Amino acid sequence: MKASFSLTIGLLLCALASEVSADTDWQGPVSIELPAPTRSVLLDASVTVESWVRRLRLIEYQATPAGGRQHLVQFQMNEREWADGRGICDEPGVLACETAACVSIQADANQTSAEVSGLDGSQPVKARVVKKAEEVPEASDPESGAGMCNGPLAAAPWEQALDSAGAQGAGGEIHLQLDLAARGARSSRSSQRRAALDHHSELQLQVTDGYEGGAVFSANNLPADTTDYELLVSEGCREVRIPLESIQPAYVPGVVLAAMSSADVASVAATHSLQIINQTELRSTQESLVLFAAENLSTVLAALALDTRVVAAQREYIYTTIAEDYTDPLAPFAYGPRESGALYLHEATQGSEQTIAIIDTGVAVEHPELVGRVETEDFTGEGFTPDQHGTAVAAIIAAAANNQQGAYGVAPQAKLIALKACHPVDGGLKAKCRSSAIVKAVDAAIEKDAQIINMSIAGPPDVMVRRYVGLATQQNRLVVAGAGNGGPNARPAYPAALPDVLAVTAIDARGRLYRDANRGDYIDLAAPGVEILTPTPDGQGYPWTSGTSWAAAHVSGVAALLRDLIPFAGGQELVSVLKGNADDLGRYGIDDDFGDGAVNACKAVSAGTAAAVECAPEGAE
Repeated sequence: MKASFSLTIGLLLCALASEVSADTDWQGPVSIELPAPTRSVLLDASVTVESWVRRLRLIEYQATPAGGRQHLVQFQMNEREWADGRGICDEPGVLACETAACVSIQADANQTSAEVSGLDGSQPVKARVVKKAEEVPEASDPESGAGMCNGPLAAAPWEQALDSAGAQGAGGEIHLQLDLAARGARSSRSSQRRAALDHHSELQLQVTDGYEGGAVFSANNLPADTTDYELLVSEGCREVRIPLESIQPAYVPGVVLAAMSSADVASVAATHSLQIINQTELRSTQESLVLFAAENLSTVLAALALDTRVVAAQREYIYTTIAEDYTDPLAPFAYGPRESGALYLHEATQGSEQTIAIIDTGVAVEHPELVGRVETEDFTGEGFTPDQHGTAVAAIIAAAANNQQGAYGVAPQAKLIALKACHPVDGGLKAKCRSSAIVKAVDAAIEKDAQIINMSIAGPPDVMVRRYVGLATQQNRLVVAGAGNGGPNARPAYPAALPDVLAVTAIDARGRLYRDANRGDYIDLAAPGVEILTPTPDGQGYPWTSGTSWAAAHVSGVAALLRDLIPFAGGQELVSVLKGNADDLGRYGIDDDFGDGAVNACKAVSAGTAAAVECAPEGAE
């Protein structure tokens, strides 16, 4: 039997993960599982696709008409299951049955690529670090440093202070080394290749003697801002893409974020030879949130951890955004309110008594779907702007109904507090958010007494964000967060993985899991998030987009409706009634894909109040 690489590869990243926090789920190796091969089955017209896939218990599949009322069904299945189930190919109505051919992605100028020849004739194992297509600049100005991966997120008033303090670290250079080592008992072959992403970057891949069926990657000196890159691992045509920030924390180089009494800021800076970049008084705790410039982050963080004047200190981490009955022209396409059950509560309430805080990019407050119902505040230093991601989240939650525009929101009359903590990268859905801005936004949401806080963002475990999100949940506020779009190999996404935060994954109109959703035991609920209609800030279109950001927004809207009908329900009560009345999906009971299941507003309101709310019967449109 030919030897081949194990489907599971351990990825060991640099020691930065040990500094993240006490959370252990971002420390040590992360398991990377290559997908099973794609199988193709051609069904005759006499076979109903839905009944066939249900009998095989296939959760994820694609069915395509193949002419003559035939259907081609494609799904992923590992070798053992495929061998055990080959009898299905001999069933009546099955015309053809094979493993689908595929073509692996080739290296180009925007990725490092290296491979190791398979042992005993097996498929080669490849590792690639790819610069995300949307992040590759059309031109790079060497004078301005445009296009450097660990440059500033956006122009900020304190950048000159960073430069003068020498805190830009490598000055934009990427020193990347990625090693693969596997041991084999039957082969003494070894090989090694190197490839360069640019003249600052290097990827190394090697195989050694004594193969035992596994492999380990290690990486040192990864770029600080990992949000610009993806890690690709493949064996033949089986390939996974993992956003690098989903397994390695992204941070701003040369910056320390700390919380302390305002009276101690100057003395702490003097003690540790730090330069104060920015200082903000937090209203909810009366603490000062301080950004310091520092040359050796690890040494400074270790010293601050022992300083009793400092409440908490960490790197400045980077989070990312994760993308009928009404007369509105696109209402029939807005399946989210219908599938979540929210639509059937609209006769009783549309959320008019509720205010939801949205921590995100800016929102188009003059958009016809939102005008007159949005309070704003900026924490990025860039000013409040009408941005795509924040506008989409706001509209999913509370777009107006019966205004002859677009579709409608889950809670069409709810009021919103748009707290801009994220700045768009390229004018589109993708945005980056710094720890300090997120903390300030959570502090403002608490001070403004928002009972529901939506955080459609994802990042690493973060002491400071944990502290303030924890303060909100301790006050019995509901915090809803997207589960992350890193895929099944990503580490848990925060703040969704924090205790008492309601973590929401995305499903489509048929209850199938979003392919790029994170998995894990921190997932609480599933909600519509695949192919969702979202308005653009300029009011010129309603593109279809997918992501756990939209799933979180749907649940925040449902929670607003429930609070109108259960006015004394706090965050803990809402979590209990939502999870306890979800529709089970996937494996029976709670699982790592769907949590407790799909949100069901009708079941939740029936369980949480004696009010008679007319909900559509199962199967009704």
